[in-house]
Amino acid sequence: MSFKFWIKVFTLSAISFFTITSAFNYIINPYDIFNHNIFSSFIKVKNHSVSKRMRIFYNTKKSNPKNLMIGTSRIGILSANDVEKYLGKNTSNMSIPGANIEEQIQYLNYMINTYNIKNIVWSLDFFSFNPDLKNDSTFSYDRVNPNTLIKNDHKIALFSLQTTMNSFKTLIDNIQLKDKKNSLSLKEQENQIYLAMKHKDIDLKTKIQLHYYSNKFLKYSTFNNPNSIQKNMKNFKKILSTCRDKKINIYIYTSPVQASFLNLYKKIGLENTFIHWKKQLQNITSYTDFATYNSITNNTYNFIDGTHIMPNFSPIIFAKIFKDSKVKTPKDFGIYKKQKQIHN
Repeated sequence: MSFKFWIKVFTLSAISFFTITSAFNYIINPYDIFNHNIFSSFIKVKNHSVSKRMRIFYNTKKSNPKNLMIGTSRIGILSANDVEKYLGKNTSNMSIPGANIEEQIQYLNYMINTYNIKNIVWSLDFFSFNPDLKNDSTFSYDRVNPNTLIKNDHKIALFSLQTTMNSFKTLIDNIQLKDKKNSLSLKEQENQIYLAMKHKDIDLKTKIQLHYYSNKFLKYSTFNNPNSIQKNMKNFKKILSTCRDKKINIYIYTSPVQASFLNLYKKIGLENTFIHWKKQLQNITSYTDFATYNSITNNTYNFIDGTHIMPNFSPIIFAKIFKDSKVKTPKDFGIYKKQKQIHN
């Protein structure tokens, strides 16, 4: 047999392999990128992802939300049901773990220009405004560019070897799942684990996280200079203005963190920038401030770790934001700060 024959065999085999593999990945759709319902009655659980933020973004797109929750993983721990109590149904929680303010603005800008968003609840974190914090390695401007037909995410979701492995894992998970109707979602499973955590586990997680944040999210070369956040504040103000031009209601709050985490800002030389950040926020918008020393943040065990509050505080947080007097809330937890009038 000729060399050309084997070239044809190899080429056809390669094409067949990639076609079958991409079709398999498309059908299983482990990252929920593709908007189809093939086998949706069978494939209920998808716990394997190359990027959590990728999945969250595409799930949010699929839901065509009326109300949007956005922020880092700190809002991800909270329940959309507690927001729907005040804003109505069709609320999506688009939490973006570890995202700086640039990423959050890019995602938000895409959503408000693509969907008919009516209300936004935005959880702000001090570290997100760190000018030295780069975009996450899995973030791509291509993802939020509406003019890109075939995005890099689609290529990864179809042709990546890792995706194929995750597709097989997803398939096996659902075959082994005995009770599909009553199975808990991954978020519900996580929340049950969090609520059952022991104090020693929380202490350990807090210790690890304080060190981790100091060496990543709060690591700086300029962040200790309060004026270093001006560019991020300007971009934040700009997206708020765009939302208001579109008649979108915006509810801003600062995420609660442990008192030990607030102490960290002073310890590593960021206290002045933290104070300046809050003042600048109040110059731009009204907001509810949970990032203070109070009866909730002073108790270490109200948190999973240094910065993620226990999920059972979700109703209290949103009751405070939406000024629901029917829900009993600590007076010192969540201080409403009305926007200051700047006189030229």
